[in-house]
Amino acid sequence: MCCFHFKVLGLISGLVGLLLMGTLSCVPKKINIGHLEHTLSLCHDDLKWKRFVEATRCYSPERRRAFQKWFRNGAEDIHIDSMELHELELLKTEGPVQAKVVVGVKSYRLPDTTLKSTTITELWRFQEGQWFLAATEPDIFELGDKQDALDPSLEEK
Repeated sequence: MCCFHFKVLGLISGLVGLLLMGTLSCVPKKINIGHLEHTLSLCHDDLKWKRFVEATRCYSPERRRAFQKWFRNGAEDIHIDSMELHELELLKTEGPVQAKVVVGVKSYRLPDTTLKSTTITELWRFQEGQWFLAATEPDIFELGDKQDALDPSLEEK
């Protein structure tokens, strides 16, 4: 009789364990804000130091070609003195995870050499285990949403 109780208790505890595992698997995973902060630091440094090829990895795949076209055709006139993180807020924690990032930028564009302060809002998306810059407002690199900038067949070879 004693062995029967242990078997029943073992079966019940196993079922409870499976039920808890099933319930916990539905709980959304925590988003690693430290990973986003690290990505922001790398990407903003790449932009500041005009490492535009490296900065391309920061842009979402659908915006990447427009950024490449921009820096190939006129990035030499922009000089970024600093990019300072002011605010970071998770907008969505389920589905495509999104974050809003407010950044203070001090820059100038030749021939003008007067340092100007601008506040930009960046929209970052977490996809395929990576954070990508999806949009900026205002669009300081003037990438726009022009389809011709995104069409690889129209790009100069």
